[in-house]
Amino acid sequence: MATAEAVKASGVAGEATSATQRATKTASSTDPVIPVDIPLAVPTTNKKLPPPRHSKPSQILRGIIAVLYFLCASVSIVLTQWIGYPLKYQSKMAWVVWVEYTKQQFIVVMLCLVQALTSTEMRVSGDETMKGVFTVDGNGYLSSRFEERAIVIANHQLYTDWIYLWWFALTSGFGGCIYILLKKSLGSIPILGSGMKNYNFILMSRKWAEDQQNMKKHFEGLNKLQAPVWLTLFPEGTNTSHNGTNNSNKFAAKMGVKPMKHVLLPRTTGLRFAIENLAQTVDYLYDCTLAYEGVGRGEYGQDFYTLGNVFLRGQGPLFVKAHWTKFVIKEIPYKDEKKFEKWLYDLWYDKDQMMDNFIETGKFFPDDEESEKIAKLQLSHPLQGLQVFVIPAAVVLILRLGWKYWQTI
Repeated sequence: MATAEAVKASGVAGEATSATQRATKTASSTDPVIPVDIPLAVPTTNKKLPPPRHSKPSQILRGIIAVLYFLCASVSIVLTQWIGYPLKYQSKMAWVVWVEYTKQQFIVVMLCLVQALTSTEMRVSGDETMKGVFTVDGNGYLSSRFEERAIVIANHQLYTDWIYLWWFALTSGFGGCIYILLKKSLGSIPILGSGMKNYNFILMSRKWAEDQQNMKKHFEGLNKLQAPVWLTLFPEGTNTSHNGTNNSNKFAAKMGVKPMKHVLLPRTTGLRFAIENLAQTVDYLYDCTLAYEGVGRGEYGQDFYTLGNVFLRGQGPLFVKAHWTKFVIKEIPYKDEKKFEKWLYDLWYDKDQMMDNFIETGKFFPDDEESEKIAKLQLSHPLQGLQVFVIPAAVVLILRLGWKYWQTI
């Protein structure tokens, strides 16, 4: 169920400016346009993935087990949703809580797979606006104190980016409160599509006239919802790749702005529309910059950390860096289209500089001592991955006992 930060926030006051003061200054969105046919930078590293963690037979066996577990868990989640479906007509809030439980079970399933098949360390940091948000216990497990209702944005590097953002929500107890913008075609996937619709994920057709009405309807529902909400979206619209970079450069030329090297030029329409419609009930926006170990200049994480490499061969990134900034929405110039466009572009130019710094030095801010929290990307207990089967199994057991009792009457 597929959807950063250093901040140069022109027109945004107070706490939103701190990351900008630390990041190396980048060209603004009004700089002269660089021709889009300039070649990509030559990679400075020859990326070699670590050797597979398991032998070929073990990879095959683990792959089969992983696929079976994922399919069975997905079916169990949908069955759990159906079991609770009568609640929808009895109490809307009870139905929301039930769906949130099944939503949280999905990220638990994904973390169970990550923990079993690969080993990734999370290196977490934030600017002054995130002071006191992250703590790591003696066992290496992260807990966080994010705001209950927020819009969350990030740069898009891999197909699995959303797992890391969802994990952050889980560390604050909001694993069941996440809402993601996805391609409409994903809603047609058997079993998974049904689950996504019940999760109230926003399925996008990429036709603005249609998507605008769909988003507005969902946002009206979220405004009425008396519960935590994490609306998560990737303003770039797709993950960074060779084709994506070329298309981004063409779009930058069309917009008359400087292209970026390590991230894609963000699209402003969807995010601005989301802020406009949620500003009355959502006070904060979080921006996360994600970077992956081992990706060199001119290289793309999606070419190394494919789903097959990560989940079958155990060749995931050794660590993922995530840097956060928190914005007060009323200080974001979302009411003015041009000012908002400049704000978001400047945010992404700073993000691009952070990525460049990371490639060169391994740090987002090479001149500063980064205070990182190092945590394990895993569940607090391995058996958590079996919780997803509890409710369907209990219902089957009750029905079986009831049938046996009926036969004795």
